[in-house]
Amino acid sequence: MPTTSVITPSFNCAKLVHETLASLLAQSNHHWECIIVDDGSTDGTLEIIDKYVQQDSRFKLFIRDRGPKGACTCRNIGVNMSRGDYLIFLDTDDLLAPQCIEQRTEIMEQHPELDLAIFPAAIFENEPYDVNKWWNIETDRDLLTRQLHQDAICQGTGCIWKKSSFVNIGMWNESLMIWQDIDLFLRTWIQNYQYLVCFEHEADLHYRRHASLSVAGFFQRAKVESRCQVIRNAVDLMIETRKTDLVRETRFLLAETVVGAARGLQHDLARDLLNFGISSNVLNRHECNLLRQVLLACRTRAWRWSLIRGWLQNQLTIFQADSFLGQVDCSEPLIQTKDSLQDIVKKPSMVGV
Repeated sequence: MPTTSVITPSFNCAKLVHETLASLLAQSNHHWECIIVDDGSTDGTLEIIDKYVQQDSRFKLFIRDRGPKGACTCRNIGVNMSRGDYLIFLDTDDLLAPQCIEQRTEIMEQHPELDLAIFPAAIFENEPYDVNKWWNIETDRDLLTRQLHQDAICQGTGCIWKKSSFVNIGMWNESLMIWQDIDLFLRTWIQNYQYLVCFEHEADLHYRRHASLSVAGFFQRAKVESRCQVIRNAVDLMIETRKTDLVRETRFLLAETVVGAARGLQHDLARDLLNFGISSNVLNRHECNLLRQVLLACRTRAWRWSLIRGWLQNQLTIFQADSFLGQVDCSEPLIQTKDSLQDIVKKPSMVGV
């Protein structure tokens, strides 16, 4: 009986999946299973995976047999097929360090009260550590505030879950086109699931960096609708759980989404989310008026005028939160205070501005 189930969605990843699955065979802990759920690959991915299935019975391959299409559906199918007590989610372009499953499982068994434990990751492109950046570091800020500030301490592969806790939280939201990790961890932090940050351990995940999504692709209508859904759900959940003192921190996510939707000429989505921000007390009067000016400038095409655009962009800097995501060199410690990092990183600009 495996202790840990590694859940891997696959889709047209023939060029990279071999490295990912090989990193599992190199694990120091052998008590695992890998549940791979394919989403309709046509590039030879299935043939490569099948070789691993034939070589080692710990690999199991399934084909997505229900909708909607997407990685989250595949992950949830994998969870339902799994037999382990713990879950690790692994995409087919990332790599686990040899000690990953061993050190993660050990922490969970030492702390049975935990719902999840979080471990450090390094970003790479071709070989581990070639980018020389941590995915993120631990600071003295609470994880909910960091998530709302786009400063997430981890993404889906950076933690290990107790399976029963992951099922209890509702698993992955299959309706989302983007921000699936953000949605999951907002639900986690808002509802006070018990976690442990283990950044005194060696990084055990290598997260592959790809070319950034274009602004046009980032703000496709379906993706904007998903962002709006995540923001609304998070605010509603904070109100339900009496965390109203943190509702205002959602303004950074909300403003980025409103501005991006307006620039993408999706004025109805921008207007509706702005009205939600007003009615839910996410925005104050000044912030509301500023975003209304942005909507007006985009609707009338005045945004094309450099003087107006430059003035609005300067005003929008009030929505730039501190984020250390992908900015700290691997030569720097994984555990730091927010103040100690001010000279190392710069505030990121809002996407779409």
